[in-house]
Amino acid sequence: MNEQELFEKLLKHPSAIDKGSINQLIELSYPTLIKIAQGIRRQSFQVSATLDTVALVNESWLKINQHGLKAENEKHYYCLMAKVMRQLLLNNARKFEAQKRQLPPKDSSSNKPAFEINETLDWQLELDRISQALETEHPRMAEVFMLRYYLGMTNPEVSQILHVSERTVRRDWLLAKKIVRELMNCN
Repeated sequence: MNEQELFEKLLKHPSAIDKGSINQLIELSYPTLIKIAQGIRRQSFQVSATLDTVALVNESWLKINQHGLKAENEKHYYCLMAKVMRQLLLNNARKFEAQKRQLPPKDSSSNKPAFEINETLDWQLELDRISQALETEHPRMAEVFMLRYYLGMTNPEVSQILHVSERTVRRDWLLAKKIVRELMNCN
């Protein structure tokens, strides 16, 4: 049995997963999860000093494991993990946002000016707010945006996951980018 068959088998029978199977699943998926976490952190969350890539993967795995692993296939599993990673980083950013109001301003010896961190943080929180609004109004378009922007997937990959044509993915991606750009410029 190759890795992909084992992966599919483990995901299709989550109730039958024992400790050894979980270890196998972690071992199989860990390198890909590290790449996803690196991409998400690099793409948008440079301010997350408390959650490095490995900690992010581990926290995400613990969170998803707490609620039970309910993935239909390998790609769905990675999408769920990416969503959990993004949520953990957003929660971390919100905590940082709350703490920055309580802390005295940093001294001038700091390597990074406080306004740079604040601008990046504010931008990410605003992007999340817009993504949530997009999800309410246009769920599929929001999914396309998340898969393309945060995971860096291609149109064919997104098309396969969402079971829609590549043309639909391309149209949703262009429209989502336009909406996000316009709303980010208004705020």
